[in-house]
Amino acid sequence: CREPALAERWARLLAEEFRLQAKKEEETGVEVSTFMLGGYKAGNEIFFIQTFVKPLWDTMALWNPPFKFYLQQLTNHLDLLQKRTQAKEDNDDRDDEKMIENRSTFHPGDFKNGRSTKSMPTQRSQPRSDLPSIHGDGPVSRFARQKRASLQVPQAADVGPRA
Repeated sequence: CREPALAERWARLLAEEFRLQAKKEEETGVEVSTFMLGGYKAGNEIFFIQTFVKPLWDTMALWNPPFKFYLQQLTNHLDLLQKRTQAKEDNDDRDDEKMIENRSTFHPGDFKNGRSTKSMPTQRSQPRSDLPSIHGDGPVSRFARQKRASLQVPQAADVGPRA
């Protein structure tokens, strides 16, 4: 229930701590949760506030009325985050519409022998391996799988009573 600028600073520090924790987990061969690699995102803050923080402060404000001030501050911060997120989504939607509009307008002279005369951006045939993936096939997950595969795991036949 801090002022929005201070709350965002703390959220960014926490995201950095998550990133460092993921790095340590990667170094030790533990599978890393992908949310720890994402960095600061307003959507994560909104989820955390709505799911955990606001219900707690709603209850505390009922129990101790002076806490209503902090609850109001929290509500204002949540509204600010939601407005920022909505504005970004609206901007992204406008960018998508422009891109679709630009792709859908062509003139007969744009094609010769069935091929475009305009240069089109090349698409990657392989996903970028330097970015984390939500599907568990990013570099961190690959590293963890390789590390696990290299560990000596006893087989069922190896485990049993010793003579």
